Amino acid sequence: MEFIVAEIDTIRATQPVIFTEADQPIREPHEKYTPGDFLRQFGAVIAICLGLATLAHVAVFMAGD
Repeated sequence: MEFIVAEIDTIRATQPVIFTEADQPIREPHEKYTPGDFLRQFGAVIAICLGLATLAHVAVFMAGD
């Protein structure tokens, strides 16, 4: 069992930097999540979804029936 724990620690130590950055909190612990933050993130998700839907419509139109 000790070998498995050591192996997991080795794997975690060699993970790419992007995963290490992703493990860090985005904001400081004392900062509050405001309604403006929600609306900005919600708007970004909606914009991405609409953009992908537009691309899908264009792809279907170009491919034909």
